[in-house]
Parts: sequence; C-alpha cells; structure tokens
Amino acid sequence: MYKEFFAAKWLAEKPVLYALSHQIVIFAVCIFTVTVSGPGNYLAPQTWYLGLMTTAAFFCYEICRKLDPAAGGILKTYLHVYGPVKTAALVIAATGLAAAAAAGLNLHLLLWPAEGLLIISAIIIITKPRRFRWVERTATFSLGLHLWAVAAHHLATAPS
Repeated sequence: MYKEFFAAKWLAEKPVLYALSHQIVIFAVCIFTVTVSGPGNYLAPQTWYLGLMTTAAFFCYEICRKLDPAAGGILKTYLHVYGPVKTAALVIAATGLAAAAAAGLNLHLLLWPAEGLLIISAIIIITKPRRFRWVERTATFSLGLHLWAVAAHHLATAPS
C-alpha cells in the first residue's frame, strides 16, 4: 500500500478502485485474525461475514471522510469525481453490504440502527453537501461500532 501497488497515478484518478485496493488488505487482516485463532476457522461463514462487514464499514468511512465540497479538485474527493448522487449511492450500497453481513453474524440488532442512520445521513450528501461533517461523524461512529460489535455482543450475551 505504501507504493500504492505501483499504480499510484492511475489509482489516483479512480477513487473507488483506490479505496477498494486498501479495503482488500482490511478484509485479509480480518480473515487472518480469525484464522490464527484456530485451524480451519477461515472456512466458517462467520469469518467471511466478519471480513465483509468490516471491509464495507471501512469503505463507508473512507468515502465519508473525503466529502468536503470546498476541498477543491486537487484532493479529488468523491463529490468532485462522482457527484453527490453517485457518492451517496456508494455509501448506501456499502452500508447495505455491511448490514447483510451483520445479519449473517446475528449482529443486526446492534448494527442496523447505526447503519440506518448512515443511510439517512447519505441523503445529506445530495441535499446539503456543506453539512458533510455530519456524514463523516456518522460514518466514524458506525465504523467504531462495527469494529467492536463482536466483542460487545459476546459481553452482552455471556453467562453471568
């Protein structure tokens, strides 16, 4: 990633591919982390749901942290490259993917409210792009919740 996969200039012109190239690493780290906890764990569907959920949440955050409409063309924010409608659609699609994976992990009761809030906030990208900080904060909260959801679920359901 330090060398941007030796395609930095090409990737800079394609923000979604740029972001996805980094998300692949996050997915691999999730799979690796579960795999070291026991042989064969990488085959469990929950491992793949965890990787997908985490990657989608990070992807949403990656988009939402680069929404400042006043940033100028040099930073190539998603708004500048794709416009508000496509940018909001990317956030909604990634959030939907995270929501589906959360359901696969039986974490939907914990995560769907945050994901719903993020989907609603994505509408702000279209209607009031200058309020981008709200969307960024919502994505940050959602990412944090996704990262700690498994631990929170285990703590909440552990026998006393």
